[in-house]
Amino acid sequence: MALHEFLRGTGRYVEVEPVVDGRTPDFSIAATDGPGEARRFYVEALDISTIQGTELEISWNEKKCEDALNEIESPDFYLYVQASGVLDTTPRKSKLKAPFERLLDRVDYQAVWEKYKDAGNWNTLPSATFRHGDWELQGTLLPVSPGHRPKGPHSRFVGIGFGGGGVIDDVGKVRGRLYDKAKRYQRIPQLIIAARTDEWADRINEVLFGTQTYNFYANTDPHDTRPIPEPHPGQAMNGFWFNSSGPQNMHVVGVLLFNTLYPHCVHKAQTTFFANPYVEVPLPTWTRAISHAEYRDGRIAIVDGVPPSAYIADHEAIDDLFVGTSLSRTARAQ
Repeated sequence: MALHEFLRGTGRYVEVEPVVDGRTPDFSIAATDGPGEARRFYVEALDISTIQGTELEISWNEKKCEDALNEIESPDFYLYVQASGVLDTTPRKSKLKAPFERLLDRVDYQAVWEKYKDAGNWNTLPSATFRHGDWELQGTLLPVSPGHRPKGPHSRFVGIGFGGGGVIDDVGKVRGRLYDKAKRYQRIPQLIIAARTDEWADRINEVLFGTQTYNFYANTDPHDTRPIPEPHPGQAMNGFWFNSSGPQNMHVVGVLLFNTLYPHCVHKAQTTFFANPYVEVPLPTWTRAISHAEYRDGRIAIVDGVPPSAYIADHEAIDDLFVGTSLSRTARAQ
């Protein structure tokens, strides 16, 4: 909604979900506002959140696994799940459910509850493990008191949502999401990816050009008493714009970054346009009017411009549309 109104506010002709080479990006926008302008830029929206514990932290494959486990009928227990590793493909539903169904078949609610109540120890609770490639899911049964059991024909089995284990690579995750969009629309020319973010905006240089690294000097000579040099920063060649093979994603002419974009305060949002420095395409003038990146000596310099609310003239009315509705924050922000 906000992205659509922003694009319309530029004064260009905007089309919703145009069909291009069998694909339907979210929008197309005319390059200029001149009569009969045929040249178009195509805009695809993307929401990238890196906050641990939110729905967006859960991968789509894991969400499908959670839905499958919730098909198991179990009024006596909830399942506490903890996942680790990367789930690249969705396992067969029957194989995923099997170890937890077998666990339920062999446990007695009253015995589990009495043992847990007396010992007060989490380790007394029955558990099972499922593995699929590098992904491991451990589930522990939590006894549910009769007064707190859900009503209705179907009880929710997964009482606590998936939690991830290991290190969260914010930069790698963001770059991967951009790569996914670029690959999906690789045949569409002059593509702009409009991304809503939370806290990774200050690391956009690493996302686009390569992860920050630190090089250390290892002295293996026991007779060398010289002081060890301080580590010096570098940059890995794994960026979205450029990696060890050279310039990348040449059909993506820019990333339009929306920061602090929430439905209750659209007028406070910040927008920055990061043009692909390796693509020589005349860009629309509005990409220079808003805050935008200029690349100087391998570094990104942000030139301040007008806020997106200048293009969303009716932003207060847009906020009012969502009062009392059940639309998700993601859907509203896009």
